[in-house]
Amino acid sequence: LQSDGESDVIRETLADTDPRLLAITCLVSILHMVFEALAFRNNVKFWRNKKTLVGLSARGIAINIVFQVVILLYLLDNDTSWMILLSSGMGLVTEAWKLTKAVKVRRVGYRLEVECEENYAVSETREYDAIATSHLLYAIAPLLGGYSLYSLVTGTHKGWYSWLVSSGVGFIYAFGFVMMTPQLHI
Repeated sequence: LQSDGESDVIRETLADTDPRLLAITCLVSILHMVFEALAFRNNVKFWRNKKTLVGLSARGIAINIVFQVVILLYLLDNDTSWMILLSSGMGLVTEAWKLTKAVKVRRVGYRLEVECEENYAVSETREYDAIATSHLLYAIAPLLGGYSLYSLVTGTHKGWYSWLVSSGVGFIYAFGFVMMTPQLHI
């Protein structure tokens, strides 16, 4: 369902771009989709066969879900193509499924109770995970605030929501290594 403006842009792109460049772009796009599908498949296969969570971080998975949600909101705010939205959405669903393997949520009366899987709850992984996460929180909170203020002063945004989401995504991209730090500590 394309509008006349989108059709004109596609027609102009096809007419004004070198055919070799278009062919390379198509090839890279197809390879990217194939590799991404293989990565999703292998990720699910790994977690499906995983019997113990020793050495894996449940907090890391939860943080990754929050990051995926913020990135998806950013992509929606910037009118990104459906192909990229679908890929990001599948990543979010995969992360949520992985979290169900690591923790169980029960409803007790009017509150929710989160319980870690037995083998994660008693392992050294949980102790190291807590240490790494608490140390990172102290280092990252001021950086997030500073980056958000910098973005507010120097950037242009559609509105407050757009500023908030773009600040979150900028922080996630700039400090993506933080998600891996508990794993490195472990």
